Amino acid sequence: MGYCRGYVSGFGPGRGAGALNVAFRTDASVEAGTGHVMRCLTLANTLSQQGASCHFLCREHPGHLADKVRDADHRVTLLDSPTTAFALSDASRHALWLGATMEMDAAQSIDALGDEPVDWLVVDQYGIDLQWETMVRPYAKRIMVIDDLADRRHDCDVLLDQNLGRHEGHYKALCAPDTRLLLGPQFALLRPEFTEWREWALTNRSTSRQILVSLGGTDWSNATAKVLQEINEVPLSKEWSILVVLGPSCPHIEQIRVMVRTMNVETKLLVGANNMAELMASCAFSVGASGSTSWERCCLGLPTLMLVTAENQRAIADTLVAAKAAQMFSREAFVALSDTGPSGRALRFEMGRRAATLCDGSGAQRARDAMTASCDELGARVDPALNTER
Repeated sequence: MGYCRGYVSGFGPGRGAGALNVAFRTDASVEAGTGHVMRCLTLANTLSQQGASCHFLCREHPGHLADKVRDADHRVTLLDSPTTAFALSDASRHALWLGATMEMDAAQSIDALGDEPVDWLVVDQYGIDLQWETMVRPYAKRIMVIDDLADRRHDCDVLLDQNLGRHEGHYKALCAPDTRLLLGPQFALLRPEFTEWREWALTNRSTSRQILVSLGGTDWSNATAKVLQEINEVPLSKEWSILVVLGPSCPHIEQIRVMVRTMNVETKLLVGANNMAELMASCAFSVGASGSTSWERCCLGLPTLMLVTAENQRAIADTLVAAKAAQMFSREAFVALSDTGPSGRALRFEMGRRAATLCDGSGAQRARDAMTASCDELGARVDPALNTER
């Protein structure tokens, strides 16, 4: 079985023979976005700081991000490109995101893992469930699943779901009784830069007059164009400026570039930003997708008007609205939040305050600690997740 097209790069300094050997099965693509690979990369970087060796198994979808993973000094194996025959034969969207049948993907992953079982296999792929995990189980001493959906069964030792409002009951019928559950935004896998910028953002945001529009690394549905059109049709003080951020794999960059030049207030387009925490910290509020980036914005206390750009984001949006930590995007909500008077300032302050209470940015360290815990500790059923809805 050929997994082929494998990329192997050197390992970083300080990785001893006794360090953890961790494999990640995750994917990025133009359609599915970049969030799964990016949060796994955050966890891998956190683990490697303590000497872990990390190996990513990613299918060769368009927009797979293998170069970004290699640039972080992790090993990457690219599994075979998705086949047209598979795409036509399977009606499940998340199965299509996997790019192969579960049996085929498991066989290719086993081939890539090699004969020696890894200490940990981290799985972050909506198209994978108990069937795949059971097949691959002999090749991993422990399995950790990262999930957002709570819609399928798993064979894992640790399960991380970073969504607000998650509790044991959501996974009671989906995991073994001894699975350790890491639940809630306190386990959100955020890059260290968000923790570093948190205090500055919470202290200085009130002076900003910049609006961030960022709707995902690929923005497959071109929500950015819809938002800019809506903003251009409402009264907006010239005190404001707009910063639009897109990923380099977004297929709509040229269209947005044209739209930016027609906006009624100063508007800039930035493609491929590598300092998102700093950009978020410098803005008064944002318009963004209600996916995993929600927790980055919460960490920085960034008031947000959200759009649901994929169905799996709807639950996140609902819980953030219920917590009054964000609102859904509409013309009326945008006008209210962009008001430069006392009412607008008060609305932005309160929304940002509530958001900041939900996530402190240390989730990757908490996940790392769970993975490096003793076998006895891994027997615990539920980890305190600080997952209180406010």
